[in-house]
Amino acid sequence: MFPEKTKPNSADAIKVSVLVLTYNHEKYLAQTLDSILAQKVSFPIELIIAEDCSTDATRDVIAEYRDKFENCTVLLNNKNRGGIFTIITASEHISGEYYCFLEGDDYWTDPTKLQQQVDILDQHKEYVGCSHNTELFYQAESRTELLHKEPLPDEYGADELITSQCYCHTSSYLWRRTSRDIYPLEMHYNKMIGDWFVSIYKSQFGKIKYIDRTMSTYRISGTGIYSKLSQLNRDYSNIRGAIIYNKLLKYKFDHIYSRNLPYSVRHILFQNLSPSKIRSPSDVLILLRLIFLHLSFVSFDKHLPDRSSIGVRRKYQIANLARYMYIQMFRKLINPVSKFIYEALHLFDMNRYKVLYKKKLMKLFGIEMYESDYQ
Repeated sequence: MFPEKTKPNSADAIKVSVLVLTYNHEKYLAQTLDSILAQKVSFPIELIIAEDCSTDATRDVIAEYRDKFENCTVLLNNKNRGGIFTIITASEHISGEYYCFLEGDDYWTDPTKLQQQVDILDQHKEYVGCSHNTELFYQAESRTELLHKEPLPDEYGADELITSQCYCHTSSYLWRRTSRDIYPLEMHYNKMIGDWFVSIYKSQFGKIKYIDRTMSTYRISGTGIYSKLSQLNRDYSNIRGAIIYNKLLKYKFDHIYSRNLPYSVRHILFQNLSPSKIRSPSDVLILLRLIFLHLSFVSFDKHLPDRSSIGVRRKYQIANLARYMYIQMFRKLINPVSKFIYEALHLFDMNRYKVLYKKKLMKLFGIEMYESDYQ
């Protein structure tokens, strides 16, 4: 990623950093950038455009607009890295007191959005962020609807986020920047819901204020990675993300995850155990993964709190069951099966309960550790 500053920064301290992530957005990026230019603010802002090696004319649009901003940094990936990786690396260039993310095909609809949010965060130091409602624009059908048809609470935290009671779209958030804003590269493996993790991560340090106004639009074009997934695949992505994020957050919110995950897995599993719902081989694999996760919960959930010897034996039995399933049923199937075993084991994390060291467990299964490709 090569930074290119188009103009020297203003002498005034940057109040808000706006990070625009774009890839193949030549048709929409102008509207996104215009919505940023339209903001009426009493403070300096900086624009950071992170372009992920598009194959269309997105860079031409950037070249057309970059001189319209007083403070603008353009980051050009020399190859396609993916959205979450690009966000993490581009975040290192943020210098504002507050920051926000905006996808290159979404846009803001209220010119006072940033000013409203900054005023709230300036006055209430206890809040780590501020969000609002978002309009969903279904491009293929040319129709719109609100993300939240009923008002959310005035403020919310980790509990409401993890249980999806107060999910707000990326385009709605303004975050307070702190020295703790370091997002692990492991997020790169769960590409679908990085914004969800950011919200939960930030909620460790304070509440989030909600403004009951609609001030942004999320464009649903049907061409994105998430849009192309089946509903089953989306549900599984969310479950997988919850397991990974629980681990990355060092189980700080484990009491919330453990209370909700078993019910979520059970609901998704039984909602999709129907031939009409299974439309591809990948759906079959997902159902197998969910069945294993469900069995894991049922088998030893009640034994986890006291770490009793019975619980230890149960965990080892589950490990052997997984090994047997891997050897007898899945070894000759496609590569994601080894990831399935790895992800399933994340659910009860042998390291966490001091039963087996992870490396020995992986050796037992004969599969490699999945680590970041990036240094």
